[in-house]
Amino acid sequence: MFERYSSTLNVIAATTLFLGVNILSNQLLVDLKIDMTSDKLYTLSSGTKAIIKSIEDPIDLKFYFSAKQFSGIPELKTHGQLTKDMLEEYVASSKGKLNLLIIDPEPFSEAEDEARHDGIRRIPLSPGRSGYLGLVATDSTTGKITIPFLKPDDEIDLEYDLSKLILDLSKPERKKVGLISSLPVLGSASIKRQNERAERPWAIYQLLDENYEIVRINYDSRDIPDNIDVLLVLHPKNLPESTEGAIENYTLKGGKLIVFVDPFAEADPTAPDPSTPGVIPDLSSNPKKLLAKWGVEMASRKVIVDPSLAVNVNFGTPEGPRKIPYLPWLQLRPPHISMDSLFTRGLSVLNVGSAGSLQVLTGTTTFKHHILLSVTENSGLIESQDIIKTGNPSNLFNKYEKDKKDHAIAIHVSGGSSNIRQVTSNNNSEHRTKVRMGNDNLDVLIIADTDILSDRFWIDGRRFASSGEIQPISSNANFLLNAIELYGGGGELINLRNRGKFSRPFKLVEELRRKAESEHREQEKELRAKLEETEKRLEKIEQSSEGMVLLTEDQKNEINQFRSEQKKTRKELRSVQHKLIREIEQLGNVLKIINIGLIPFIILSLGLAVGIRKAYR
Repeated sequence: MFERYSSTLNVIAATTLFLGVNILSNQLLVDLKIDMTSDKLYTLSSGTKAIIKSIEDPIDLKFYFSAKQFSGIPELKTHGQLTKDMLEEYVASSKGKLNLLIIDPEPFSEAEDEARHDGIRRIPLSPGRSGYLGLVATDSTTGKITIPFLKPDDEIDLEYDLSKLILDLSKPERKKVGLISSLPVLGSASIKRQNERAERPWAIYQLLDENYEIVRINYDSRDIPDNIDVLLVLHPKNLPESTEGAIENYTLKGGKLIVFVDPFAEADPTAPDPSTPGVIPDLSSNPKKLLAKWGVEMASRKVIVDPSLAVNVNFGTPEGPRKIPYLPWLQLRPPHISMDSLFTRGLSVLNVGSAGSLQVLTGTTTFKHHILLSVTENSGLIESQDIIKTGNPSNLFNKYEKDKKDHAIAIHVSGGSSNIRQVTSNNNSEHRTKVRMGNDNLDVLIIADTDILSDRFWIDGRRFASSGEIQPISSNANFLLNAIELYGGGGELINLRNRGKFSRPFKLVEELRRKAESEHREQEKELRAKLEETEKRLEKIEQSSEGMVLLTEDQKNEINQFRSEQKKTRKELRSVQHKLIREIEQLGNVLKIINIGLIPFIILSLGLAVGIRKAYR
C-alpha cells in the first residue's frame, strides 16, 4: 500500500517538477534559443552581430505596433510580431547598447499622436479603423532615423533594413566614393568647349554628390586612396596600365569596385577626327586584361539586341511618324532583373542603351559569378558600327540574328582571389621579386553599359532641363545607389543574406477568417447605412428648426428619439467591430493551444496513465 502511494507521489512530484522547470525556463532562459527553422530565420547573421558589436553610444528604438488593431489582418500582425521578435534578438545581443520600447497606439490616444509626430505612417484598415507599424531610432545626440512603414512584402529584407538603420545611426559620417570617369558626368566644365554637350552635371552625379563625398581620381592615377569606401569607374576607355594596376591592387586589398564598361557609349563626347574623314570614332571601353583577372570578358564592340525587350521609338517615315522597336535600347524587368540579390532589391524597370555582352570565362573556379541583369533567348549581337551607320531603326532587323548564347549585362564577382605580380626594382632591371597578394573577399560589380546612367534613360529630361528637378522614370539610379549603399556599409551589410519567408499561413484559418469578416462586414455596412440615415434626418430636423425660439414638444421628442437611435447604432457598430476582433483572437488562441499545448498534454497524459497503472500494479 505504501509503495502504491509512493509511486503516486513520484508521479505528482515529476509533474510538478516538469511544470516548474518550464515556468522557470520561460522566465530565466529567455535569451537561450535554438533555431530549428530550415533557413535559420530567427538567427542573426554574422554581419548583423558585427554591426551591433561596433555600436559605441546607446541607441533607443521605438517600435510602433498596433497589435490589437491588426488582429483581423494576419499579414500585418505576423510581420509586426516577427519584427518585434527580431528587435528583441538585437537588444539581447547588444549588451545594453540597444534599448527597445514597444508602443501599441490606441485610436485617439497620446501614443497615436506621438506616432504621427515621429513620422510613422497611418495604415487605413477599414472605415474608422487604422493602425501603425513603423520604427524610430534615436541616438544620444540629435540623430534620428525613421522607417515609416515596415512592409510585409519586404519581410525577406527585414534584417538588412534593421541592420542598416543601426549602422547609419551609429556611423553617420558620409561615405567616400572615388570616381574615375572619361564621361562628362560633371557637365560642360569637365570637357573641351568644342565638344560641349551638357550644360549641367548629370543627374546621377548630383544625386551621388547629395548623398556621398565624391573624391575625383585622376585618369592616369598610380594609386587609389586607402580611405575610399567605394571606387566607381565609368567608361574606362583606353585606361592607362598604371591606373589598371592601381584598380587591381585596390580590389586585392579588399576595396569595393563598381565598374561600368561599354561597347558603344552613346554619351561619349568624342567627335570624329577631321583629319580622317569617314572614320567612326571609338566610343567603346573594354579593359580586357582587368576583366579577365575577375574571370569575365566582354564581346568587343558588339551590342546586345533583343526584339522581346526592345523599346519603341518614334521615327519619321514617308507615311508619317510611327512607333518602331529600336533593338539596341532594352527595357528590363523581372525575371531579367535578378530578384535574389540585395543589389537589385526594389528595382522594377531598367532602361539600358547599346549594352555589351558579359561572359564568364571557362575554367574560372576561383570566383563566384552572379548574373544580375540578363536578356531573353531571342537575343543576339550586332556590330556597334552598324548601329551608327544605319539611319532607319527598322533596318537593324536585317543585321540581327538570334544566337544560342546567354548574354549578361551585369555580373557580381565575389570570392577568393590570388595574384602573383612581378615587381621590378628601379636600381636593377634584372632583379625581380614575386609578390603574392590575396584576398578572400574580392567584390566587384561589372555593368556592361554606361548609358544606363545618362539622363535620358532614367529621368524626365524636360523637367530636369527647366527646373533641375529629378523625376525618375526608371530604377536605373536605384541600381547604382543600392550597390554603393551595400559596399559603403562594409562587409557587414554585404554579407547579410536574404532570409526565407517567415509567414506560412493556414489556408483553413484564412478561409474561416474571411468568412467571419464577410459576415461582420455586412452587418457593419447595414449599421453604418442606418447611422448615416439617422444623422441625415437629425440634421434635417435641426436645420428646419433654426431660428425658432421654442421647439414644439413633437420636435423635441423626435430629436431625442433620433439622438437615442444614433447613440444605440454607434454602440452596436463598436460591438460588431470588437466582436470581429475577439472572434479572430479566439480562433488564434485555439490554434495556439492546439499547436503548443495539445502535444505536450497528450505526452503528459500518457506519462501519467503509465505511471498510475504501474503504481496500482
